[in-house]
Amino acid sequence: MDNLFPRSAPFGGWPSNARHISGMMGSTNAPNHHPLLFQHHNNSNYFCSNGLTPTKILNEKIRARDWDAARVRVLSHPWDAFYRAKPNQRNHNNNTSNNNNATPLHLACLYRAPLDVVQLLLDANPQALLCQDSEGWTPLHVILLYGDSEEVALMLIRRGGAQAAAVQSRIVGAPLHLAFRHGCSTTIIKELLRVNPKMATTANEYATKPARILWYQFSRNPENEQLLQELAAQQQRDMSTVMTTRQEESLRELVERLTLLVLAAKGKHHHYNPRSHSKSATTILHDVVMATEETLGDLSPFLPLIVLLHPELVRTTDDSGDLPLHKAASYRPASCNGSGLRRTASMPSLAARYNQHGATKDPVDVLIQSYPLAASIPNRLGHLPLHIALSRGQRTWRTGVSSILLAAPQVILTLDSETQLFPFQLAAAAMASSSMEEANEDEDTRDDTEQALETILELLLACPHAMPAPSSQ
Repeated sequence: MDNLFPRSAPFGGWPSNARHISGMMGSTNAPNHHPLLFQHHNNSNYFCSNGLTPTKILNEKIRARDWDAARVRVLSHPWDAFYRAKPNQRNHNNNTSNNNNATPLHLACLYRAPLDVVQLLLDANPQALLCQDSEGWTPLHVILLYGDSEEVALMLIRRGGAQAAAVQSRIVGAPLHLAFRHGCSTTIIKELLRVNPKMATTANEYATKPARILWYQFSRNPENEQLLQELAAQQQRDMSTVMTTRQEESLRELVERLTLLVLAAKGKHHHYNPRSHSKSATTILHDVVMATEETLGDLSPFLPLIVLLHPELVRTTDDSGDLPLHKAASYRPASCNGSGLRRTASMPSLAARYNQHGATKDPVDVLIQSYPLAASIPNRLGHLPLHIALSRGQRTWRTGVSSILLAAPQVILTLDSETQLFPFQLAAAAMASSSMEEANEDEDTRDDTEQALETILELLLACPHAMPAPSSQ
């Protein structure tokens, strides 16, 4: 909270015009008699200890965009910065400018006040950054949607810090959600994540996380939608040669913003070097593959686009010697068809669009299509993607195993370096382990059992030589 109350603010020290105000009010220099120490009673306007009540005069100057008069008013009557709009001032259009409980700082952001006016209002009432109007909007929400000055927005973000960046409106969520939805600059998004990295993994009231909003904003653009359709229907052709300049620029911006989210979720402030040819470097592709619903949400729709922009990443190993395919094989997605995405009555188009254009593709399928040779490359411990998928990932024939074998059929005869088991034996061992953990049998458990049996059968059929020869006796 220290950054919310700077030295020049009333609560962090006397303002520059304190002597003028003190002389006007006839008050002493004791802090308890300072005219800006207001109290709050029954959700009404603040009032001063010496009887002064904030008036709407400052609001009227702001609405008229009379910035010179607004400067004079906030310097001579700083208590007006505590004024809150009354219910009878709300119009039928529910405009933020007439919203209940809006402060002068809300209005200054709405009417695009100059930087110095906004700073004067904030110095007079630092708490205004956390004040919400009747729709839950703070001044930071207002400036991100209606403002035209990046400088003013950045100043409010820095002054508000983590607390202001976390305030959620029931309509648009936190400032970060609004910034992605409204298409704010990358600089603003970067600053929001810097002051509060936790917001990268925080959902709004519709259970929608920033990454999903980012995808929605990208895919709703007609040119980008065309690119996604062509990418989903590609037939082993190089899509990078058919991208327009605008599509490539939009794609680069998408990956840059996704990278900011991933790094914030990991608590890191450095940047990836996607063009690095290092054979041991964690990349954005590794982290996107491993993202879960509990962290950033399902990021599988982004995978084909990252590969399209940076195809070299599918061949890059991370610090543990894993290719992206090794990472993808090591877990089983909760839903490979996107059915786990929540749909809401108020935002059906967002979830529907998120399910389109490759969201139904398993990361294993995407990565193998981009780099089939990866299916036959062991990691540093000697484990092949097929072994990892069967032992650690608990994947089945329908969820990646068949794709791996189609790309590298020879691995069916390869023993796992750790257990010295054939693939069908790994599948059987995984099934036995899973059955022991499941105490109660339900419909989902029965379905998993059927898929596990199907996997064992298909692996046996693909590798009959692994079975011992029948005895002649």
